[in-house]
Amino acid sequence: MRRNLKEMQDYKIQLIDFNDSFAQNIRSELHRFGLRCEILNYSSLGHEFDFSKRQVIILGPGPGHPDDYKEVTQTLLRQIMGRKNIYLMGICLGHQIILRYLGYEVKRRESPKHGQSRGLNLPKWRELEQAGDSSRLISVQEYNSLIVLDHQVSPKINHDTFSDNGEILMSRGENFVTYQFHPESVGTSNSGVFFSFLKKWIDEND
Repeated sequence: MRRNLKEMQDYKIQLIDFNDSFAQNIRSELHRFGLRCEILNYSSLGHEFDFSKRQVIILGPGPGHPDDYKEVTQTLLRQIMGRKNIYLMGICLGHQIILRYLGYEVKRRESPKHGQSRGLNLPKWRELEQAGDSSRLISVQEYNSLIVLDHQVSPKINHDTFSDNGEILMSRGENFVTYQFHPESVGTSNSGVFFSFLKKWIDEND
């Protein structure tokens, strides 16, 4: 269900910017779905959150390795992972940060991909089905020099992963979802499929 900005007053959607211009593209895409968000720089983590309120937190893209931000992001994740009133989304670097927290290894990609389209056969996750995705094959846009390796870890929290050639491209848990690619990019053929995770959580908690 499409929601206007007035209906979203009770939700605080905060997009964490890791000094990357793609944060503005994500905000524009959220606005297209009637979702308003506030952009915060990662340096303010730990100072801007009231964890008692319903809210959505998006860890956005950015340069560097997730360990470069470990001091601020790991503290945040310890406080919010598993909370019923908070939905967490990770995009690109944000995907790597969350999976690094869960115990996965992040390494440099042999051939960095920046602005390249990739075809994926999506997993049969119920959230994707509910988004009205009629085709399992979809194009996504990649901008990454690092990858998260698909290997067995002792889970800190229950979650599913979707991988291709040993690289985790998506993950989901009860209150979070992550994407290695950029769902907001013009090179991604159906952004609504991916943002449906966030919309679904908002609808169910209204």
